[in-house]
Order: sequence, then C-alpha cells, then structure tokens
Amino acid sequence: MTANVLNNKTNKPNRGAEYYRCALQVNPHDYLENFRGAKEGIDASTYAKSMVDKAEELNISVLAITDHNNVNSVPMFKQAAEGRNVTIFPGFELASSEGIHVLCIYPPETSGTELERLLGGFGIKEVGPSSALANKTFSE
Repeated sequence: MTANVLNNKTNKPNRGAEYYRCALQVNPHDYLENFRGAKEGIDASTYAKSMVDKAEELNISVLAITDHNNVNSVPMFKQAAEGRNVTIFPGFELASSEGIHVLCIYPPETSGTELERLLGGFGIKEVGPSSALANKTFSE
C-alpha cells in the first residue's frame, strides 16, 4: 500500500502512525447462494468490481476476502483492484473444531496454492465453500 499522508498543520510527511479504513470480512459473489439460499443477481466479476468501486467511494483502502473454507474468489477481487487504491488481502474464514469462527488473513502476495495449503493444514481438504469444521481447536 502506498499512502501520501501529510500532517495537516505542517504539510510535511507524517512520521507517525498511518490509519487505513478496512473491510476485513468481505464475502464473495456466491456467499448468498451458498449460505443464505438467495442469488446475488450479477456475475462474479461484476460483483468483485462493484465491491472495489464501493470501497473506493467510501475511502476503504483494504479489503480482506474471507469466504468460508474457500479461496476461489480471491483472484477476481485482485483483478478488480488492479491499478486502484484498494489493496486485497487474501484469506478465508474457518470454524475451529469447537465451532468458533476465525478470520485468517494473509499478505497480499500470498498465492492461491499457498492459501489452499494453509486450509489443508487446518484439516479442510475440500476446496470450496463449506461449513466444515477445522481439525484444530481455537487455541491451537
């Protein structure tokens, strides 16, 4: 991420903390159908683009894509954000063996293969949206 943050009083670069508006649980296009029984009404590519458009409109500079046990929609969001002021953090949401939901968010450069490997490390072997529980407890 790049930011040109200036101190309001001196108009010089701010050397302190930088703050970003973030949406850290963005669901993909097919979430409604997979988990709520309703269709979105637009295709996946248009959905991703509209989410990035809305993020820019609201000055949100970080989106974390966190579908349940699934990372298939991350590339579409990355493509929609190319050349834009929105950084995509790939990830997934999973439920621990006791059912506690956890958002797992990784650096922007994390590949789909690596994300799938990480899901497998939690015992999620089927790639795709599901409500299957991980094989690890929350504390693990």
